[in-house]
Amino acid sequence: MITSRLATSVGHVDYGVADSMGDWPDRFEQILLPYVTDPDHGDALDADIPLAALGIDSMAVVGLMIELEAEFGFSFSEESVNPQTFYSPGSLWSVVSRFATSGLRRAE
Repeated sequence: MITSRLATSVGHVDYGVADSMGDWPDRFEQILLPYVTDPDHGDALDADIPLAALGIDSMAVVGLMIELEAEFGFSFSEESVNPQTFYSPGSLWSVVSRFATSGLRRAE
């Protein structure tokens, strides 16, 4: 499993891919946490827990998408808006980080 390292090289931030410990930048979690409605989950997120188990429904996903696009500078493509992408924090971060680091303006 690939773990992320927030590293800067040649003006490029490597956002990486989350491991099961939720290894992503704090800003990703700061965006995600306000959408968590399940009171049993504290301030830290496990990468593998389903977003639905956190209380994140389809309406919340729309707001989450808008915030992630603005923060990380890309747009989700139609192909990337699917249940696999929005299954868990880890799967979502995998897509966001891939496109945020690629310089592409649209997620594929």
